[in-house]
Amino acid sequence: MYPIRHRDSTLTPRKTTRVGNSVSRDTCPDLTLVKNCLQATWCDTGESLGSDRFIVSCTIPGVKCREPFGKAKIVKLDKWGEETARLPDEDVTDIEA
Repeated sequence: MYPIRHRDSTLTPRKTTRVGNSVSRDTCPDLTLVKNCLQATWCDTGESLGSDRFIVSCTIPGVKCREPFGKAKIVKLDKWGEETARLPDEDVTDIEA
């Protein structure tokens, strides 16, 4: 527990990651712990994308990969929602299948 307090990683109201509402204040329920990595850092991006939680960026340094990863694909959630809404509802006949 000492390293958590020492690195100022405790859940303090100074670093909120969840937006409060009219009956509750901003809170910090999100916690990320890593093992065997002293340089891990996190940052509240301030972006919520319409949610009640802010996006937290975690940086964990490591060795460089031999093969580059592909580019991330950005999903257009509005379009995906419209397409899935058009699909017919199907009754579940065999839950084990």
